[in-house]
Amino acid sequence: MQAFIWGLVFICVSLPFTTSVAVNQCTSNPCINDAVCSSLAVGYECVCSGVYIGRDCSKISCIKATNVADILLVLDESGSVTEVEYKEATNWIAQVLTAFKSNLKAGGIHLGLIGFSYNGDQTTVKIPLSPAVYDTLKAQINNLEKTTQHGPTYIGYAINMAVEHFSSNGRNGVPKTMILLTDGRATDSEAIGPAVKKAMAAGITIISVGIGTQYNSDQLLQIAQDPSRVIMANSFEDLNLTLPSVINTIGKTTDICPVNPCKNGATYVGTSTGYRCICTPGYNGDTCSNKIGCKDKPCKNGGTCIDTNTSYECTCPTNYFGFNCGKTDNCPVNPCKNGATYVSTLTGYRCICTPGYSGVNCTQEQVCPVLKADIMFVLDESLSVDNTEYKQSLTWINNVLAPFKSDIDSDNVRVGLVGFSNKGYFDTIVRIHLQKRSASDLAGSITGLINQRKRGSTYIGFGITVAGYELEVKQRKDIPNIMIVITDGVATDTTADIESAVKDAGKLGAKMIAVGIGQTNAQQLELIAGSKTRVHHVSNYKQLPTLISSVDKQIAESCK
Repeated sequence: MQAFIWGLVFICVSLPFTTSVAVNQCTSNPCINDAVCSSLAVGYECVCSGVYIGRDCSKISCIKATNVADILLVLDESGSVTEVEYKEATNWIAQVLTAFKSNLKAGGIHLGLIGFSYNGDQTTVKIPLSPAVYDTLKAQINNLEKTTQHGPTYIGYAINMAVEHFSSNGRNGVPKTMILLTDGRATDSEAIGPAVKKAMAAGITIISVGIGTQYNSDQLLQIAQDPSRVIMANSFEDLNLTLPSVINTIGKTTDICPVNPCKNGATYVGTSTGYRCICTPGYNGDTCSNKIGCKDKPCKNGGTCIDTNTSYECTCPTNYFGFNCGKTDNCPVNPCKNGATYVSTLTGYRCICTPGYSGVNCTQEQVCPVLKADIMFVLDESLSVDNTEYKQSLTWINNVLAPFKSDIDSDNVRVGLVGFSNKGYFDTIVRIHLQKRSASDLAGSITGLINQRKRGSTYIGFGITVAGYELEVKQRKDIPNIMIVITDGVATDTTADIESAVKDAGKLGAKMIAVGIGQTNAQQLELIAGSKTRVHHVSNYKQLPTLISSVDKQIAESCK
């Protein structure tokens, strides 16, 4: 066949061809428990929901499992174990217990403990195998004491006693696991073989944990019968390093519940070759166990990265916005208006407004664009604040004041600062007086405080009192007062002292803002601020920059 188009000749040749029709691999509904089936060219995947995992989402993961098991711990109390080491061992047991807290609460796990040394009354059942309230059982374990200060290591005898205890106190048809901890060689090595056979015949699985350098690794393997059930620690102090492997091994031996490999809220997807994980924002890796943070340098185009409690944020430079500051102002349009700074977050974005504007996108012009205020910072200089952290707090104060430079230069805003530690006017002192000065002079004075502080206790109430004295003497008529208290600890002074100091500050018209870092007292912060909405908190000093926008907003609300 010929076809003529604009003088060109095309020769059409008929070729055999086949058509392929896509087959829906999900028609048989292979995924269960509300899972979503995804048809592939070959096979299918199951996107599991909730606590379910497995190829077809049929298994319940450990998160909410209430399966049953009898677990008996057999603890070495021989002469080689010191009191301190014994306490480290019981602390470790308590932590193992915590991993199965939900199972204990549901009555799924029965747990007991035997302490062993001599082959007689020095090897005893200290906690009978039985159902127990989690808190009660944990207290029993924490209060355990060694039966003897001197004695050999009768491991075979202890295993036999454990088998007998399982027989008398264990439940029928329930998986049975024995966890034996020792730091030495068995005194009755010839008894280990028969004792282990007896345990195996009773359906008991043994996990052996060797501690230190004096145990016999061959004996540990003889006891456990499987290398995967032999766990070793360099010392009692290092026992905590074995927790993940011990807990995982308990799960495997008892079949209490399968462990969900997808971490940090990730979605489990069952595949023909195993599984894959769909990570939540802020995490990556095969199991979503890697928390993305500033160490991964995620911010683009010169964006400033700040680690947060959940992950990180990127503060974008001018003309950049979008996720990780990856877009320019050319297209699409930056939602942050009126010179606002765009901050990329995992859930979207937020805008840091310039003075005179507010709202989600900084589109609302404030009634009073010019700020007038007398601001007193009350800064923690106690022993808990190291030099790096103190410097970070000074930098943060300068960054909080940065949007108000023109207001400071025009003397609409004056700033003072009190550093507090011990209760005394030599240790808690006005570092920067409330007076007229330029923004650059103020910033330099704040930065220069790094070499002036006196470290001590945490008298927050006394610090507020000293700041109140400064306000009372230096405050200007009809100008709003703001007091910003910054601390990383619990107050040394009493609640009554703090309450009295805040009340006196209130008489001066001061609006309080509380900033807490790390291990603070939430009730004290709320008492200082007057309401939860005026309390700001971060986990560490590195995260202080995340509070700049919210604190600036509350400062701007005081404009007059």
